Amino acid sequence: MAIKKLKTSYFRQTFYLLKNNKDNAFLIFIFDVWFFAALLLFTNLAESLGISLFRQPLQSYSTAPLMAFILAYYLILIVIYSFFKFIVLHYLKKMFGSEKINFKRFGSFLLLNFIIMLSLFGIFIALNGILLLNVKSQIAPYVFLLILVPFAFFSYAIINIAHSLFVNLTKIREILEKTIKIAFTNIKSYGGIYLSGIIIFSIYFAVYYLVGSALSKIQSYAMYFNIYLKVFTILTGIVIYLIIFFNRAYFYLIVKEKFLKK
Repeated sequence: MAIKKLKTSYFRQTFYLLKNNKDNAFLIFIFDVWFFAALLLFTNLAESLGISLFRQPLQSYSTAPLMAFILAYYLILIVIYSFFKFIVLHYLKKMFGSEKINFKRFGSFLLLNFIIMLSLFGIFIALNGILLLNVKSQIAPYVFLLILVPFAFFSYAIINIAHSLFVNLTKIREILEKTIKIAFTNIKSYGGIYLSGIIIFSIYFAVYYLVGSALSKIQSYAMYFNIYLKVFTILTGIVIYLIIFFNRAYFYLIVKEKFLKK
């Protein structure tokens, strides 16, 4: 029974979807690299602009210009993210058939992301404001964590589900309604992806601890520690990226196969 479930699981299907579409998967990876490069470039430019605009201590400025700068920064971030995610979604869809990229719907995709991101940000601020103002400072960090974990859980699902639906649906209202319904009433359909991520990280950090413990017994441990830490940091980034890479395809597949089939 377990073997049969494994053979028909969406994890296995996602793995073979990526394996059998190496060309599209590689192009997704290339655009991810370009996204990180664009993100780094924009962040550096924004930092330089911020330093030139706000040369005095921040306390000497009114709230309005600071908020305007921060808002503009995050809106541009959403535009950059939307552009590259739009292309990634194209290549995910292309894994199921021939498809030419069309930027006519990019405006709608950008609007969808503005609605989702700003709504999630507003909800997060509101929840923190309501709860943290009504709890003692000693337990405030625990309350924040209590809010953060479920918020991150559903936010990640909402973004991926909405994007997967966007590829196959045209009306933003319909996409948002279906996204909320799937995210909050069909947790079992995508919850396993979180469990797999936890298992992978548990194994990864167990290996890190074991290797670190073994190295600590070496006399020249201090000399190797910095190298080990740098390698571990790079590997951690790679592991996180691979999980995100796999999860995008997983969410797309499960939404397409389970919630869009007539």
